[in-house]
Amino acid sequence: MGQKDNKAKEYFSDNSRFSDICNFLIFDGKSVIKAENIEEQDSTETISFANEHGKILSLQKWRDLIKVCKKIKDECYVVIIGIEEQSDINYAMPVKCGIYDMINYADQIKKISNEHRKNKEYGESKAEFTSGFLKSDKLLPVITLTVYLGTEKWDAARSLHEMFDLNDQELLSVIPDYRLNLLIPSEIDNFSSFKTGVGKFLKILSVAGDKKKFAQKFTDSNEYRDVDYDTAMMIKEFTKIDISLPEKGEKLDMCKAVEEWKNDILQEGISEGGIGMLVSLVEDGLIDEAEAVKRSGLSADEFSKYLNK
Repeated sequence: MGQKDNKAKEYFSDNSRFSDICNFLIFDGKSVIKAENIEEQDSTETISFANEHGKILSLQKWRDLIKVCKKIKDECYVVIIGIEEQSDINYAMPVKCGIYDMINYADQIKKISNEHRKNKEYGESKAEFTSGFLKSDKLLPVITLTVYLGTEKWDAARSLHEMFDLNDQELLSVIPDYRLNLLIPSEIDNFSSFKTGVGKFLKILSVAGDKKKFAQKFTDSNEYRDVDYDTAMMIKEFTKIDISLPEKGEKLDMCKAVEEWKNDILQEGISEGGIGMLVSLVEDGLIDEAEAVKRSGLSADEFSKYLNK
């Protein structure tokens, strides 16, 4: 695991940020899962099974984060939620997350079975005795959320079915699918439902690889006047914004840093896109015509000709 992944794991391990991600992806931003109703769980998951020769084999996986969460809304439900952070695209992500979930379910069954045998609860049927899992037993639902923290466009499969070279709907209808619960910052239009600094971090990350989008979304940098240390650290780690971090625990005014980065990105985009980029920015209302003329090096009349085209 690289430095970025370690930083992200530490950042999202905070229960307030963890619940922020869960509520955004699962409950459309509503505050359903509360930080105080989240409990830590061992991120190591193991399943043991016997092969055809009777030898016991073990499969062990380490999740980035996994917690037991209580959903309190009308009724109280307990679910297990894991978060996987991806700094890079993973083309096998549906299988990776599917394995995590199934190992967790298998582990739950094993623990329930061991408890039954310990208490000599064998059930009322042969099927219950041999499986070690009673008809009345229930599992806790497992949800895995994938948070993509890269700036390249996610072009990997978002479900197991997408990984098949198969268009036969009859066959696909009997093959269980596994769909990613995927958060991609660049696909988020509104960050206002986030309750923590996660929203500020993801908003900057959403446009870090797109110069024009950055200019569109950052018309006002005042929302970055009061940024917590951990969020500022994540922004510094995952973008190219030059930030002088304060002492841990202090707030940071990032307005100037964001404005300077915005200006650098605009200038870089103009250099790459030339007059066409400037015209596009003016047409979208991202800079005024006088500023565009100044940056273009053309006269006002010459620049107007490009606008008219």
